[in-house]
Amino acid sequence: MTESTRTLGFVAAAAIGLTAAWFAAPSTEIKPRELQEAKVGQEFFPDFTNPNDPTSLRVVTFNDAQATKRIFSVEFKDGLWVIPSHHNYPADAADRMAKTASSMIGVKRGELKLAAPEDYAELGVIDPLDEDGTKLKGRGQRITMTKAGGNVLVDLIIGKQLKGRSGFYYVRRPDEKSVYVAKLEIDLSTKFADWVETDLLKVERDDLNRIVMDNYKIDEQQGRIVKGELNELDRDKPADPWKLKGMNDSVEEIELSKVNDLVNALDDLRLVGVRPKPKGLSDVLKLVEGAKLSQATLLDLRSMGFILTREGELVSNEGELSAFTSKGIEYILRFGEIFVGNENEVEIGGTKAANEKEADAKKAEKDASGKDKSPEGKASRYLFITAHFDPKLLGPKPKKPIKPGAAEEPAAEKSEEADTAPPKDEAPEDKPADKASPKSEKPDSKPADDCTGDDDAKDEKSKDDAQPAADKPAADKPAAEKPATGDAATPDPKAAAKAAESKYQDDLKKYEADLKAYEDKRKAGEEQAQKLNRRFADWYYVISADNFSKLRPARKDLVKAKSTPAAGNAEPGKSNSPKPDATKPEEPADDDKPASDEKKPDAKKREPDDAKPDDDAKSDKSSADEKAPPGGQEKP
Repeated sequence: MTESTRTLGFVAAAAIGLTAAWFAAPSTEIKPRELQEAKVGQEFFPDFTNPNDPTSLRVVTFNDAQATKRIFSVEFKDGLWVIPSHHNYPADAADRMAKTASSMIGVKRGELKLAAPEDYAELGVIDPLDEDGTKLKGRGQRITMTKAGGNVLVDLIIGKQLKGRSGFYYVRRPDEKSVYVAKLEIDLSTKFADWVETDLLKVERDDLNRIVMDNYKIDEQQGRIVKGELNELDRDKPADPWKLKGMNDSVEEIELSKVNDLVNALDDLRLVGVRPKPKGLSDVLKLVEGAKLSQATLLDLRSMGFILTREGELVSNEGELSAFTSKGIEYILRFGEIFVGNENEVEIGGTKAANEKEADAKKAEKDASGKDKSPEGKASRYLFITAHFDPKLLGPKPKKPIKPGAAEEPAAEKSEEADTAPPKDEAPEDKPADKASPKSEKPDSKPADDCTGDDDAKDEKSKDDAQPAADKPAADKPAAEKPATGDAATPDPKAAAKAAESKYQDDLKKYEADLKAYEDKRKAGEEQAQKLNRRFADWYYVISADNFSKLRPARKDLVKAKSTPAAGNAEPGKSNSPKPDATKPEEPADDDKPASDEKKPDAKKREPDDAKPDDDAKSDKSSADEKAPPGGQEKP
């Protein structure tokens, strides 16, 4: 064999080997044919153009550590947005759904990343709904949107974000094998709280004027209620400071930060999960005719930490809070059982029931911050809410003014009664029996057993005649005596009547306006209470341990010692109120001051100047001295 022949053989063998290696080896390079079939630069869903078309959204995620998938869904059903994954709880989804849909419109295929199915895990684009139990790592997030009729608008698996390229992700359609790089700016949340009405109570902080916290507990083993602190905060107007009933203002003041935490927690009460109530219980709360509570319903209530007493009163494990508003609505929040769970168990419940985690719950309850006490999850608590309308909370109903003519007769009758009988509430000490008023003394008002003769009467009359006119009682003056001021001072009856009528008409208009405002407020309050109760009737709510601690503060959290004494440097624990100086007696008036200690009369033997007439005083002086007891007063 010649050298040239041998060389050609080697070249041919090498060519065959290269060709075989080309077809046998896996390739991550893009072949010309694949480049032709690739849709780089094209939209994933070109037919999806209207953000208002989707009527359902489903987001599926996968927890690698727990090997569990989580499904969150929102759907427009029977005229309402609901969350099927969360017991069909009503969703506030119209705006958020439109934003999420808008962010998915126009998503384009970027560069092509050719990969075999076995490479999906590395890119994080395995379908989270894949039933293959061996593929637990590398599952992505799958987003699906459909419109009425079930037509799919969007269906995309989102994988890992590219390193060093913010906003760029590996993505693929579930019905395609090719993986692309796409730039995503999706406005998407799978948090339950982000899709529901966050203002649970629908109460404004300025409307709150009274909050009562009854921190009792239930001893389930003995079947009795254990009383706890009863704290009551109130205020008259929104601008007024809150006051705690029973607070000692001289040494205590409100702990404003804690009170603000309480008010804010009521104003923006955020639920973190829900549970449906049994239909029988919902019907009873909605006042459905013939609705009754079954034994199963009572057991369901007890499992959540709520007990119905024999008297028909609903009580709860950890007491209750009542919030009163100026709009006439009273909210009652009853705090039930505590439990611990992961995010899914907190939001919708799960296989781990509260009674299975009692030990962990008690530990978590000690954590006032509400943070996780263990890797198993968060401490949360069941909440039972009701509302009712009380017109008394609106304030007094406006009273219609009385016409001037109609007011005259009752006034006259009242005047006659006042002349003939003393007021019923007049205290006896106002007119002591043993002290006669000088202005009321008249000859004909003396007791029947007064033995004063005619001579004494003449003497009394002469004294009255000699008394200056200024010192005589006003009742002795002629009733008709009036200063002459001319015709200008004489009131015009017609003008007075006209003025009274004009005032009455003004008052009547104001009354009608106030009455309409009152009735409108009453109607709005009644409707709001009914709307709230329909909303609350179907659900047990779940709140975080942190929210619970803010809604159930102790008295020591609501008040603090005053930092600055009100007056002077007071001793700790004592009132700062100024005290009268006991070492300095009150000095008498100048007219009553004695000239000296030697000339001061004996107060024990001093008789009132007007106790008796002069003649009687002289004749009875000796007998009075003999009968007077120590202290100078006569025996009765």
